[in-house]
Amino acid sequence: MIGTDGRTDRKTVRRWILGAALLVAGVTLALGAQPAAAAILRHLQLASSYPAADARLARAPAEVRVVFSEQPGPGTSLRLTRGETLVETTDVAADSADAKQFFIRPARPLADGAYTAHWRAVAADGHPSTGTFNFQVGGAD
Repeated sequence: MIGTDGRTDRKTVRRWILGAALLVAGVTLALGAQPAAAAILRHLQLASSYPAADARLARAPAEVRVVFSEQPGPGTSLRLTRGETLVETTDVAADSADAKQFFIRPARPLADGAYTAHWRAVAADGHPSTGTFNFQVGGAD
């Protein structure tokens, strides 16, 4: 507070100094955290899929395929559901030509309807990532 003599009291000066120190510390922390934030953004992600998310297919696909941003470690899974029902498929397999790609094949041709693919992959550093994508075969379910 500024007194009648035009000087600022010590309590106000201390608050300004503390506020400035906290601001500097926050900015320093934020700038120092950029590499960590960038690493998180680069973490294993689903790069693409077939069928593509929200695709409407006239014919049932022979396989469901996922492509990751990096090669996942052991424990990658991919399953397919129609509503609450698990669709029978082959076990998930890695593509022999590209270790970032995994696929499953339905045991029988998929009937018309809405499907959800559920995937889980573990990055080389051990962090798991999970997700889903939907697609439609034929007309409305």
